[in-house]
Amino acid sequence: PMYIHAINIAKGISDVKVINLTLPQTGCLHDYSLTTKDMKAFENASVLVVNGFGLESFLDKVIKQYPNLPIINASTEVDTQSDLDPKEDVNPHVWVSVTLAMAQVREIGHQLSKLDPEHAERYSLNTEAYVEKLNDLKKSMHQSLDSLHKPPIITFHEAFDYFAREFHLTIAAV
Repeated sequence: PMYIHAINIAKGISDVKVINLTLPQTGCLHDYSLTTKDMKAFENASVLVVNGFGLESFLDKVIKQYPNLPIINASTEVDTQSDLDPKEDVNPHVWVSVTLAMAQVREIGHQLSKLDPEHAERYSLNTEAYVEKLNDLKKSMHQSLDSLHKPPIITFHEAFDYFAREFHLTIAAV
């Protein structure tokens, strides 16, 4: 998701290259191990965009090796606790809520604008255009889901709490 956010925010900026460390066939990030190719990418990186909330714990040692590499934590301004028990651990899968994904996009765009002021205007325009697309998606999803009978659902992963909350679904079990 951070890659998708970043490519939309950097769209059309010819001298900005976005590299995805985790390819679609990677599977679960919780089990990911960095490759030699990943390590080479770090050597030339100008910034690293992460989801945050501990999702990319596999990066902890690497980040220490690159103390001057700016890191954008997309979840810095994301409020996941507004309707949760404060004793609960934060679920890092915030992007499955379209609303929280929009907050992540805004944070990435804001931070990229600060780190690369030469392209700040373009980042800002792209950020707002992408947020508008996500907002349209959210409206469309609500139109499709809000009027349906919603029996409790079973999910295959704990990632869907925020999605369920956003679309008024009840998760019976994971």
